[in-house]
Amino acid sequence: MRRRVGRARRDGGKHVSMSCLRIVRDSQITSLVVVDDDDKPIGLLRLLDLLRAGLG
Repeated sequence: MRRRVGRARRDGGKHVSMSCLRIVRDSQITSLVVVDDDDKPIGLLRLLDLLRAGLG
């Protein structure tokens, strides 16, 4: 089985969570790697995290 992981850039916008949810759903993936301005990984956002936050 192959894991599919997307990538999200950290951003100060207020709709970032909804954008991440859209990426996860459209790409049919369960996780997004959050990267900084230098494309270095700084975190992982899972679909479950978004659902627990009341999104989706």
